[in-house]
Amino acid sequence: MIDLSRYRSYDDIGPYLKAFRTSATFGGAPTLWRFRVSARTCRAEGSELSPQGLEFPQVDGRRATGGYRIVYGVFTDADRGLSGRIGRVDLITGTTDAWDAGAGSLVSEPIFVPRPGGEDEDDGWLVALAYDPGRQATDAVVLDARDLAAGPLFTAHLPVSAGMTFHGAWRQAS
Repeated sequence: MIDLSRYRSYDDIGPYLKAFRTSATFGGAPTLWRFRVSARTCRAEGSELSPQGLEFPQVDGRRATGGYRIVYGVFTDADRGLSGRIGRVDLITGTTDAWDAGAGSLVSEPIFVPRPGGEDEDDGWLVALAYDPGRQATDAVVLDARDLAAGPLFTAHLPVSAGMTFHGAWRQAS
């Protein structure tokens, strides 16, 4: 089983990647899909998990091999591209929740950090970077994974632009 953000066509993302600094629109926003791969038939069959535009999907790493219902990522839409919204999708109920970093902002892939002793897959925090175009600098933000719309619990205003990439995973220190 493979879950991924799927674009309808390369034509939806290709122009966006070429004009990333000057254009923030997609031809069509990617959505979350699940593909089931059969080694026996050498085929993959897919179905859309959510119509919500979503890029850089992340889950609680303790459930990365399956059994999760909550997916976090950067919400997207055709008009705003990588819109500056960190979002959450519940795959069972279809409900969504998001924090909007503001007009012109860009956000990184959110990384889930479980609360020590917590067992629920949304009991923890999301850590991400948010580019603030007004300051021309980056903020490091921490969000409550259960209530993204409430906004950051903590914001560190970095004195420089650190870009918007923050790919990775959380690993508890030994």
